Amino acid sequence: MWYNNVRKSCGVAIFISTAYTHNNPVMYTDSTGYFAVSILVIGLVAGAIIGGAVGGVAAYNIAKNNDAEGWELAGWTLAGVAGGAAVGAALGYAGASAFSSATGILGFSIVKGNIFVITDTIVIGHFGYASVGSGLGYGYYQISDELYNSLTPAEQWLYNSTYLKDCVTLGANFIVEPNRSIEASSTLYSEVALLIDWGYRWLEDLSALVK
Repeated sequence: MWYNNVRKSCGVAIFISTAYTHNNPVMYTDSTGYFAVSILVIGLVAGAIIGGAVGGVAAYNIAKNNDAEGWELAGWTLAGVAGGAAVGAALGYAGASAFSSATGILGFSIVKGNIFVITDTIVIGHFGYASVGSGLGYGYYQISDELYNSLTPAEQWLYNSTYLKDCVTLGANFIVEPNRSIEASSTLYSEVALLIDWGYRWLEDLSALVK
């Protein structure tokens, strides 16, 4: 079967980025500069910061107007920060969830300071995948030609496979550029093999890889 051929041909050699950040870039960062962040985490953290600031200021002013001083004033302020942060985090998470549902954006992959958007459906392929993704409203690996051509082949694959790993971590599915043959020596072949080893499977028409 083609599935087995992919596994046998590409096996261990394609796992160059799977060990970074304990296989969980949403929770861990890597000193080499590769990590992913969920839009939900962004919403939660941003909401907590804003809510905490608003709650702290409001609690401080209320306590001050009631002649609180010293530790009492500090206690009321900290309580306001904690309460505001909790409410803000909940609202931020809900807002981010709604934004993600409306736009399909799951988060971002950050590779050496370069930010790549991750959506719920990612198009993989060769030269035509970007136009397919744009036309269908799906995500794709949005690396500039200038940046890509400045990388060594090893770095090109590291950026590529790291992006795929981050997409997988955030729960994306993948479609393959239509009418694209998958040659054994191609990057697309290695991408498909990587996804299969990570638990994805082909749809019956070989148009997409899903969990």
